[in-house]
Amino acid sequence: MVEPMVVDILNDVEQNENVQPAAGAIVQNANLDLDLIVSSYTGYARYQRLIYIADHCPPLRVQALTMTLNYLKSETLDVQAYVECHRKLVASAPAGQAPAQDTQWVEATRKLAQLSLEKLDVELRSSKQSAIKESIRRGQDELAFHFLRMGDLSSALKNYSRTREYCTNHLQELDMCLNVIRISVYSCNWQHAKSHITKAEACSGVEVGRSLGAGGYPGDASALTSAAPSSKPKEREAVQFDFFNCPELLSPANIATYASLCALATFDRQDMRRLVMSSANFRQFLEVEPAVRDVVTSFHQVKMF
Repeated sequence: MVEPMVVDILNDVEQNENVQPAAGAIVQNANLDLDLIVSSYTGYARYQRLIYIADHCPPLRVQALTMTLNYLKSETLDVQAYVECHRKLVASAPAGQAPAQDTQWVEATRKLAQLSLEKLDVELRSSKQSAIKESIRRGQDELAFHFLRMGDLSSALKNYSRTREYCTNHLQELDMCLNVIRISVYSCNWQHAKSHITKAEACSGVEVGRSLGAGGYPGDASALTSAAPSSKPKEREAVQFDFFNCPELLSPANIATYASLCALATFDRQDMRRLVMSSANFRQFLEVEPAVRDVVTSFHQVKMF
């Protein structure tokens, strides 16, 4: 019997597998330090940022794709992403300048991923036979992380969600919610992320958006998914962050941009000054993004661009 929550997640996965992010703008004149930008992210978020830059900024495409190839080879087991990234690089780089595809790595990684998957599956089956909840939970976690390294977000989400029935305390339930939130953000499944933020808050007994002081990522996801103009309290929450450490999802510069856009869409000038411009905490984020700071200042001063 499949647990109701898992059924909901599986349905969400099926409905979102073919959903692609909006195309977005093409930036032809980019004055960006790609190394600096990418250093703000780790894990799958770094891969997603690099691919986004490659797709939307032609002047940086070759550099971004080269960095993506290096990341995929050193940090993941995602053969499919490596092959696709190499195809894009060959098509984008000047003739003869793209590196040859590392077929040896492709074959070795494909075999390693399959062997590891089989090993983890055997270990999980053994844990289920022993009926020790903690062993089963850890096994599901390890299997989910392995799928994430392979780039299989759907399978990672399914396995992280299945840990719920084996959680024995609130901290473990919170950890399950955070993992689901993280994969949901990677998949651009914002509604699913928001629903699990609510579940995480119920597990922890505090507002998830306030948990940044512990360096976790539920609050970071809350900042990402509370952009609806109708939810003014959430914007207030976002601009009161005083600590941020979640390179697996987004950077302090992202917080400055997203929270400022939410504030611009919902605050009047009085609130903008009191909660954003005069906030000692949020001012730290604005200093990271001078362009966003200038927009906020100009809005308050009623300047037109």
